[in-house]
Amino acid sequence: MDLADVLKRVEASYRGSASWTDPHVDREVEDAEYSRVTDPDRYRIVGARASAWERALVDLGLAAAEQARLPDWPYGPRGVFAIRLRPRVADALELLVVHGSMESVSDTVIGIGIGIPPVMVAMEPDCGCDACDSGSADLLDVVDQAFVDVVSGEILYAEGDGWTLIDTHERSQYTGGINAAAIAASVRRGDPVGIRALIGRAWLSAADQ
Repeated sequence: MDLADVLKRVEASYRGSASWTDPHVDREVEDAEYSRVTDPDRYRIVGARASAWERALVDLGLAAAEQARLPDWPYGPRGVFAIRLRPRVADALELLVVHGSMESVSDTVIGIGIGIPPVMVAMEPDCGCDACDSGSADLLDVVDQAFVDVVSGEILYAEGDGWTLIDTHERSQYTGGINAAAIAASVRRGDPVGIRALIGRAWLSAADQ
């Protein structure tokens, strides 16, 4: 079993129905779109996709799922409920999925947290306004990648005095004036860095693959 098999199971378990194309393929974003959410209900595909991941990881024996308390994140989705996924592989990072609401419509935004206590490393969509809409296919790809980053063991989180870093090899997101590449390399070597560091481990063991 590999990540491709997991993604196939996710697709088979997915129960979302809304689908739309990128409305900005052939036109510029209009100023009015930045403050408008025309159809928040269609973003239920985000919660549906997250639930498909939860079912797939449990069904494949890669994790156990349980209801969890909503985290006290200073920034993130307005939580409706949260699911904790405990990986079977020892030392792999736990994953917390916060299902939240947008424009009072439930299960339209998710927050992804790792570690204990959990720190948020992704929120999708990060903005639901019409200006930021790039279509349903792109949105589902981004949701999938947020889970893949954790399940593949590629994700790294570190924080220090006045800075934070999220690194996945593919992307680097940070705050504060830091050398993100140097810090990520140090954490991956196991060097002591900052006040907290989390490094992923693949949920698929060698025996699985």
